[in-house]
Amino acid sequence: MRSLRSPVSRFALQQQLSRNEADPNQGYFHCRFLAGPEVAELGKYIKRNANAGHDAHFLIREEGNVNDLPQEIRLDSRIINRMVHHEVFRMDNPVQIRRTNKFSRTGIWLCLTRDTLYPISGFPRCLHSDKPTLAGESHLAFCEVHAR
Repeated sequence: MRSLRSPVSRFALQQQLSRNEADPNQGYFHCRFLAGPEVAELGKYIKRNANAGHDAHFLIREEGNVNDLPQEIRLDSRIINRMVHHEVFRMDNPVQIRRTNKFSRTGIWLCLTRDTLYPISGFPRCLHSDKPTLAGESHLAFCEVHAR
């Protein structure tokens, strides 16, 4: 088991780049830990630190966009229980990342309570690249959450 002073989790957004520019960016959240006891400990940590009435979630916000609310991708009890009891992190559905401007920077954070935001490494950043990309190409960015 990991010491509470070491990073407790590492999450990633695996961005799936689309061939069609009109499509929103899409991706999946992953945990860098392989299935096993570390994932279970992470699930317990999230469960312990989440407030009643406030599910842990990923928050996605486009910089400079004051008209749209940020996106919240919930880590519901089904996901947390799967982590604790089956030692695996899996979010079944891809995340559709909304943007009003493809050149805007986007921030992504892990939120455990109303007052905590842990930025995912590499964010905020522009999700669009002027470089040609291949379908299926992906980018991983990780978030470290440290126990207190």
